[in-house]
Amino acid sequence: MAPRPRPAEERFLEKVCPDVNSGCWLWSGFLGRGGYGQFRASDKTQPAHRFSYEFYNGLSIGDKSMCVCHKCDTPSCVNPNHLFLGSFQENMDDMKRKGRNRVGSDHASAKLDDDGVVRLRALIKDGVPQRQIAKILGVSQSAVSHINTGRNRKHGRV
Repeated sequence: MAPRPRPAEERFLEKVCPDVNSGCWLWSGFLGRGGYGQFRASDKTQPAHRFSYEFYNGLSIGDKSMCVCHKCDTPSCVNPNHLFLGSFQENMDDMKRKGRNRVGSDHASAKLDDDGVVRLRALIKDGVPQRQIAKILGVSQSAVSHINTGRNRKHGRV
């Protein structure tokens, strides 16, 4: 006879490493995209912080559009006291309020640094066509257009 599988809660707690300085419960299991813990409970893998929130609050979130957000801003933290439920927009607002939204050259997909954007705007002001600016700066014409119209790089507009 095969051994009985261990309860998910027991397996979950084996992967929790309390940090006495921050109060975070750091996930020592597999970390997925963005440093968020991943946990396989029963038949599905889910974010470890989501499992923690549901388990310790005794409820099933069910609605996949709801986010389990971190008060501590530590992606690998699964301490239920550091977690709160919010919509995607509330999560984005929380990120902005805490100054964690990366903009400009700090953004992961930025093609130009701030000096490149200043140069782009100067070329636009001088009447250089966007296609030519794109070739000069090594970016697409749509990137030039998005920066010029303020769709991207809203800060520091000329």
